[in-house]
Amino acid sequence: MHFKTYKDQIGRWRWALFGADNRQIAVSGETFRNQADAEQGIALVRSAHEAPVRA
Repeated sequence: MHFKTYKDQIGRWRWALFGADNRQIAVSGETFRNQADAEQGIALVRSAHEAPVRA
């Protein structure tokens, strides 16, 4: 899996997560003013691996 940062249609930064087959499986739910902030969003997602799953 890998993450990618990119600018959207209005020039704001987003991130996307791709699976091993290179298919997109998640995108950021918000936009960011700069690439560094999008990368911080990626870091937050990565750190959430121990978050509980609630039904």
